[in-house]
Amino acid sequence: AVCHPVCLNGQCTSPNSCSCFPGWRGNHCDIPVCHPVCLNGQCTSPNSCTCFPGWRGNHCDIPVCVSGCLHGTCTKPNRCTCHNGWINDQCGVGPCNKALNGTSGVITSPNYPRKFPFKLKGIWHITVNCGKRIMLSFIIRKTKRCRADYLEIQDADSNIEKVRLCNTSYKYYSSTNKIFVTLINNHDNSRKGFKIKWKTINST
Repeated sequence: AVCHPVCLNGQCTSPNSCSCFPGWRGNHCDIPVCHPVCLNGQCTSPNSCTCFPGWRGNHCDIPVCVSGCLHGTCTKPNRCTCHNGWINDQCGVGPCNKALNGTSGVITSPNYPRKFPFKLKGIWHITVNCGKRIMLSFIIRKTKRCRADYLEIQDADSNIEKVRLCNTSYKYYSSTNKIFVTLINNHDNSRKGFKIKWKTINST
């Protein structure tokens, strides 16, 4: 029997009719077969996939994040899904929701002194010994958009009005031994960071 074109990976069993070897298909046995299929790539030889950029694995089913995901999982090419509390493109910025205690300390925005990620909310809860108060000293990045980008101070005494800061250095004295500091950033781009020093002071 004669087959024209020839059977590239099979036998000519009758005129212009090919019987393909395992792993090949098509009228001329020129199309490789991959099983399972190549999800994000091309089957270039029997059960051998050539993956598209951003994918790897025997079946091109594993996404690649070139910069890695430090505290998360690579779910799409160069796209990390971060573990709870972690943010940024590589999930490298840690949680900013923290409970603090002791006699003094420092609070900084994620990534400080560089810009912190967009659309971020963080809460710091400071508690000192009973009968003491807290003094906060702020160094804040300047912004013209105080409605969506600011720090908020809430005393544990609910009768005291919240204080919103966005563009100034400032000192705050609590009336109790507990205080909440909240960072709000609702913009679609990153912002310059801030630094807060806190310490215990006497009630009188």
